[in-house]
Amino acid sequence: MRGKRYVTILNRVLIIFLLHSLVLGVTPAWAAVEHAQVRRVALVAVPDLSFEELDESDAGLLPNLHKLIQNGALGAMNIRTPIRGESNSYLTFGAGAPAAAPFVEASETVLTLKGQYAVQVGETRKEMQGIVVPEVAKLIAENEKRHNNAEAGLLGELLAQAGVGRYVFGNRDVLPADEPGNLHLKRQTAYLLMDRSGRIPFGEIGGPATVQDPDHALTVMTNYALLLQSWNRLPEDRPLAVLYELGDLDRLYTNQSFYTAEKFEKARRLTLQRIDYLLGKLAERLGPRDRLVVFSPTVNPDAAGRKSLMGPLVVYDGGRQTWKGRLSSPTTRQPGLTANVDLAPTILEWFGIAPPETMSGRAMGAERMGGESSESGKTDKIGKIRESGNTDNPEGDVLPWLLEELRQMQTVYKLRPDLLYSFVTYEVLVLAGSLLALLYRWKRSYAWLRVLLLSLLAAPIVLLAMGWLAALSAPWLVVVFVAGSLGLGLWTSSMRTGTAVLLLALAVSELILADGLTGFSAMERSVLGYDPMIGARYYGVGNEFEGVLIGAVILAASAVLQQMQRRQGAEPSAPAVEAPRGRARKQRGAQGAGGPGTRRERAYRLGAAAAFALTAAFLAAPTLGADAGGALA
Repeated sequence: MRGKRYVTILNRVLIIFLLHSLVLGVTPAWAAVEHAQVRRVALVAVPDLSFEELDESDAGLLPNLHKLIQNGALGAMNIRTPIRGESNSYLTFGAGAPAAAPFVEASETVLTLKGQYAVQVGETRKEMQGIVVPEVAKLIAENEKRHNNAEAGLLGELLAQAGVGRYVFGNRDVLPADEPGNLHLKRQTAYLLMDRSGRIPFGEIGGPATVQDPDHALTVMTNYALLLQSWNRLPEDRPLAVLYELGDLDRLYTNQSFYTAEKFEKARRLTLQRIDYLLGKLAERLGPRDRLVVFSPTVNPDAAGRKSLMGPLVVYDGGRQTWKGRLSSPTTRQPGLTANVDLAPTILEWFGIAPPETMSGRAMGAERMGGESSESGKTDKIGKIRESGNTDNPEGDVLPWLLEELRQMQTVYKLRPDLLYSFVTYEVLVLAGSLLALLYRWKRSYAWLRVLLLSLLAAPIVLLAMGWLAALSAPWLVVVFVAGSLGLGLWTSSMRTGTAVLLLALAVSELILADGLTGFSAMERSVLGYDPMIGARYYGVGNEFEGVLIGAVILAASAVLQQMQRRQGAEPSAPAVEAPRGRARKQRGAQGAGGPGTRRERAYRLGAAAAFALTAAFLAAPTLGADAGGALA
């Protein structure tokens, strides 16, 4: 009887175990992201959109986009890639690291058919749905050679493993005006969401994605009706990442040279209105856990010519204002600034997927103008981000503030090469003139050459201080640099050489340290400082001011030592008196232990060692200099 009871219990345990296994077996892969922040993410890529279109002059053309900005989060994205072009941008977005596709940018290279995919990559079936990228193997191999840790298709691969559905719609196909019968296929938008096998399960980037333009502004245009219908037909019970490419601005600028100025402006305005209409309709269709992202992989040639190189990035969550204000990321540590490598980690985090270490970008966050995180219940994940701009009004409009920040960046970016090349030329001429004056003993020129030489040492002080004056126009900044450098050179020329050198060296080193301890507000907009336009440096101490700081500390230490030696040489020496050997040894021991000269030397060594140690610590600190190489130097 007891044995039968044990058998019954074992049978029940076995049945429960089998039922549990069965349930686990049929659990969908996306169950792991069921409780993620979002259910569906709509990514809208608008090639050739720039901040110039968001300025006041075009505000009436983009009312829906401005509404998204006012009720969402706005940032400026650095879209620089190893090689220029939309293909490289989409590949970088999908890799979360700088990626390149040099062979794709050739005009004769286009995406091939699914049959070619079968030959180059793997099996395909006639009835196979979705999108394939036949060149995926070459894309992967090309970026493995570049050692940028860029893995083509990494974002799509991780989304697929988590069961997130992937869709891509739209293209940039264009009929060039000089080749009206030759349709150029530009469909590399698939690089953003493809997996490591070069596949995207669903979408349409072929012929149906474009239609004839009834208004004749373009030869072919985006099929906006198809894009809106595709969103309405998406499943609502599973997580999805949906990418739309609106290629009409790119088509228009491709043929810009064939338009009259009046006709081009009319077509541009009409194209912007069409794009804005689709954005408005998509925003209306967002569900309670949907999120809309509008971004630009490239800016148009006109904007690029005016050095407006940052692409706009808008995040909208359906008006819930969990993402509101300005976007930032640990990659830049600057409010309002993000990088193209940050998009993939951000999307992964929205779906509850941990970004891999191979992604050099970091997940973005949103903060209000006062610096407070706008996402409810979310800790400050942006890290130490410098505050800038007017933060008195936490609900202030982000767009005017960001446009002013970008204007200052453009001013510095355009001024940098002309000013620095001119300064280097001036430096060479001054040094060459000084050498000739010494060789030929032109003593009459010594006084004004002294002023010019000291102005060279004063120049880094003025270049750093110019960062606080970045709101000025470029001509005024040049006036400040010339007048400031010569003025400091003239002022210090009345001092002893050692004193003047020591004063300038201490001034520049202390100014750099003070700026770093208060958030690098001067270095951020200095001509010798950061370059967010090309992503050369966003925070910490750059190579230029690192060299200035190290050189200034060494120069100050040398000047102090020189003055100590001069004073020791000027001290009267005691008359030589013969003394017994024992007493002489005692006197030398007393002088070695505590004589005036020895005490000064010991204090100098301790002071110099402390100065060098503090400088190294400042450069190495992650929240200050963030430059380990500079600390080792």
